[in-house]
Amino acid sequence: MTKQLCAICFFLFVTSNSFVLSQESYFPREGEKKSEYYDGPYIYYQNSKALIINSVGENDEMLLSVKEEDYKNLDFLNVYKPGFMPREFAVKIKKNFLVEPDEYKNVEKLFVLSDIEGNFNSFVNLLQQHNVLDENLKWKFGSGHLVIIGDVFDRGVHQTELLWLIYKLEEEAKESGGNVHFILGNHEVMNFQNDLRYVEKKYTVLDSLVSLRLNLRYCDLIGVNSELGQWLRSKNAIVKIDNKIFVHAGISPKLAKSDLTISEINDILRKCIDKDKNEYNFTDSLILKRNGPLWYRGYFNEEGYESASDEDVKMILEKYNSEFIFVGHTRFEKPQSFFEGKIRAINVNPIQDHQYVIPARKSYGILIINNNFFIADENGSLENY
Repeated sequence: MTKQLCAICFFLFVTSNSFVLSQESYFPREGEKKSEYYDGPYIYYQNSKALIINSVGENDEMLLSVKEEDYKNLDFLNVYKPGFMPREFAVKIKKNFLVEPDEYKNVEKLFVLSDIEGNFNSFVNLLQQHNVLDENLKWKFGSGHLVIIGDVFDRGVHQTELLWLIYKLEEEAKESGGNVHFILGNHEVMNFQNDLRYVEKKYTVLDSLVSLRLNLRYCDLIGVNSELGQWLRSKNAIVKIDNKIFVHAGISPKLAKSDLTISEINDILRKCIDKDKNEYNFTDSLILKRNGPLWYRGYFNEEGYESASDEDVKMILEKYNSEFIFVGHTRFEKPQSFFEGKIRAINVNPIQDHQYVIPARKSYGILIINNNFFIADENGSLENY
């Protein structure tokens, strides 16, 4: 009898654990406002008016909500993130943006992450665990700098809410003597140019709704006449902080040999965002295509890219008077170092807000204190990098 009970218990243990190891479920759960219906807000400017555009869920359907405000009276906006762990926060509207500097000096403390891809909860948890954000989603990092190396857009279900949170944190960081750097990645530019191959379905549904009702497209909601679009167009593709370069994909040997400065690369890329691709000249193509800072994968011998040698990496670093290059874009299980630590690759698969999987993946960032590098995980742990 005892042997039979043991056998039954063992069978249940094995089968239940086999089930758990392959378990996969999706958010939102019953009773939650569904992430696939709720999106926004977007601010789209028409003359002296501002259209506040949201999508909402009603009777298991996405509907468009549009309110008109006087531009001058628009000072604050409430942002709601639905789904698992819902959040709400207020954002002060800026309205005017200057192109940001692309070089900073004497920064003692940085937190760096990449390729968040619309996963709000993963982003918040990682930053809270490492004291960059507090429990109320407010800046807690003092004079430190937060560096986001591109690809906030695509694949996730909360990219709009995430954009507004970063937008808000920028001002809070500056008030504390710190800074937030949103570095453009290939998926930002794809969305600007209405390339929606990798967005979640709700954004393509939204694209259809605004087209029918407002004669706009999704790209217009983040375009030159929108608040988010103007803000994003003030960003850089490459930022240098002391002896470190931060760039979404990398700086190729071909780009470095072009003798363009970091500022010139950033200026040309911003001008090309809203330019017809058929009008790109040689330099535009060098910057916007596979050998440019948004797409390059040659540090890792990826097929179809100009591979970088030890001498190439040395040349690139000398060209820009740097010691390290931090990149996202090319995925790894965990942050990795290449070329004797000169190239630091930090893109890992993000934990997705709308999906729960066992075994779980980990989220990682990099904490830098006085040029000491640490891998920072979602549980608040640190290890030398």
